[in-house]
Amino acid sequence: DNKYNPQVHKEVYEQIKGNVLALAQTLGSPTTAAILPDLKASNIVAAPASWTSAWAFEDVIIESGANYCIESMNTLDYAVDKYKTKSVMAVHYAGDYGDDAAAGAKIGAEKLGLTFSHLKTDAGADKQAGAIAEIVTKKPDLVILTTGPTETATIVGGAAARGFTGRFIGTSPTWNPGLNASPAAAALAALYEQSAPWNSWTTNSAGHEAMRKALPSVTPNEGYTSGWVWSYPLKAALQKAAANKDLTRAGLLAAVRSLESVDYEGMLPAGAGNFKAGAPGQVKVTAFYKPDKAGATGVAQVKDLTVGPTASAYKLDGPCYSKL
Repeated sequence: DNKYNPQVHKEVYEQIKGNVLALAQTLGSPTTAAILPDLKASNIVAAPASWTSAWAFEDVIIESGANYCIESMNTLDYAVDKYKTKSVMAVHYAGDYGDDAAAGAKIGAEKLGLTFSHLKTDAGADKQAGAIAEIVTKKPDLVILTTGPTETATIVGGAAARGFTGRFIGTSPTWNPGLNASPAAAALAALYEQSAPWNSWTTNSAGHEAMRKALPSVTPNEGYTSGWVWSYPLKAALQKAAANKDLTRAGLLAAVRSLESVDYEGMLPAGAGNFKAGAPGQVKVTAFYKPDKAGATGVAQVKDLTVGPTASAYKLDGPCYSKL
C-alpha cells in the first residue's frame, strides 16, 4: 500500500525492485514521478494507474487511454456541441493530475474561443467553500472538475443549492458509485457527467467479456475495468520480449519501444498502444457517462468513445500542465 504518498511509494518500490522485471501497476502520478528516475536508470518498465500527459514522453512508462489534457479538450468539444458552452471554469487539485486537465481546458478554450478561468482547490469536503463561491459568482456554462469523489459531491451539491444551473463534467477519478446515495445525488443527476478514457464494466467487447468472466463474483467496479485495460501493454511487451528470447529488463524495454499497436481486445480502438511513435502515437478517445442508480457501476453511457476536432488536431509537444 503506497498510501498515495510519494515517499511511501518510493520506499516500498525500493523494497521490491531487486526482485521484479517490471511493474504491472504503479498507482498515481505524483507517486510514480517519485520513482521515475530509478525506473529509467534501472530499465524497469511500469504501467501507470494515472493519465498525466507527462507519460507520453517516458519510454519506461506504458500508459493506456487518453491523458487528462486530451480528455478536457474532448470534454469541451462535447459540451460546445451538446450544450452550446461559451465559458468554462476548471476546478482542480494542484499537481499534475488537476493541472494537466486544467491546462487541456485552457488550450481547448483558446482554440474554441471560449472564456476560460481556473481555480485550484484542496482535498477535503470542508475545503470547498471557495470553489463553490467562485462557481456561483462567475456562473460559467461548464465546470470541469479534476478532484476526488468527495469534493465532487460537495461542490456540485453546494453550487446547486445556491442556484447554479450550469453543467459539471468530471474526469474519471471524480466519480464513485456511492455518490448516487449521497445527499448530492439529485444535484449530480441533474448537473453532472463523467468523462472517461474507456467504456464501463458492462460494455460488449471481447476484453470486457474476458474481464467479467475472470471476475464472476465481484461487485462491479470500474477499478477492475481500469486494472484490466492497464495490463494489455505489459502483456504485449512480455510476449514480444519472449519472442525475441530476451526477457531481461533491457529486452522488455526494447520490446516496448518496438510496439506499434497493442491488442486491447476492443476496450480501446485499433491502433492504440503505439509506443514506437512516442507522443504522436497517443490514443485520444473519450467516453461520457451520467449518474444512473440502475447502472452496474452507477453510471449510464451518454456518448461512446470518440475524439473531438480540438484534441484530434492538437500536437502534444510536452506535458500540458507546464502550460497552465
